[in-house]
Amino acid sequence: MAGGFGSAVLELLPITISSGSPSSAWGSPTIFVEHGTQGVLRKKYELDAAGILKHALAILSQAAEPKKVVWGTFN
Repeated sequence: MAGGFGSAVLELLPITISSGSPSSAWGSPTIFVEHGTQGVLRKKYELDAAGILKHALAILSQAAEPKKVVWGTFN
């Protein structure tokens, strides 16, 4: 999935959001994908509703990285 839409979004996130929340991207593999109906291929590569839910729950179950808070004056 290197260079895909998900990669571009993940590249932009640190610039706009500094939450430390876990994130991930997935999509069509960077291999030759055989021909088939959209439904069959989405299910095979877990890009259907069940697959998206599975991956989203896996991401949400990860603990967020603790943030380092610095108190003081800045020059």
